[in-house]
Amino acid sequence: MLIFENVTKIYDGNVILDNVNLKIDGGEFVTIIGPSGAGKSTLLHALIGATKINGGGIYVDGYPIHNFTSVALQSYRRNLGLVFQDFKLLPKKTVFENVAYAMEACDYPEEEIQKRVPEVLDMVGMTDHLSKFPAQLSGGEKQRTAIARALVHSPKLVIADEPTGNLDPEAAKEIIELLLKLNAVGITVILATHNKELVNMIQKRVVLLKKGQVISDREKSGYNFNLGFNEELEILEIQS
Repeated sequence: MLIFENVTKIYDGNVILDNVNLKIDGGEFVTIIGPSGAGKSTLLHALIGATKINGGGIYVDGYPIHNFTSVALQSYRRNLGLVFQDFKLLPKKTVFENVAYAMEACDYPEEEIQKRVPEVLDMVGMTDHLSKFPAQLSGGEKQRTAIARALVHSPKLVIADEPTGNLDPEAAKEIIELLLKLNAVGITVILATHNKELVNMIQKRVVLLKKGQVISDREKSGYNFNLGFNEELEILEIQS
């Protein structure tokens, strides 16, 4: 279980996260939405220990992430799958090498790398692109490679911060379908996005942030932002 307890973040006198309380069970798929500046990315950065909070606590399976030492954080992050909007691929390495590098950095034996990398690339549909460099890939293919890299350590939690932001609608849909497949096999997924079409496609739990506060937290099949909840509709229309 993941718990945000009265989490507060203040930067340059501005309240970025304002007493956030949130619980996420293992195996859930949670989408965090809200306009730019709502605190979505800050919340995720705090979860991975990249942003130090000013108050409250963040607990994963009872462990206080907010109090971790740098060594403990490094170990913790190896058990996470991180996916970002800008892919963060190494331009001079092939698809295979980009994924392998994540294991090499953790001193995995070569035999295990050679076995595991093809497995995760097959999971994301990138088997036919092993020798290509990032510049030779489409946006969707780059993100699939990034997801494969995130999966090499067999994480129980995947954190995706606007992973479809640089993709066309079709590629974005494919990435969401891939995240849903990962969730279906038991991986907890936390997705931050402002794309209302994708939110409606996912039909899972939705947490709405505005000005650093949780405005709503709903789990409902067929969640549709075109009906009711004027404040939610207003927020999403800002992004259109």
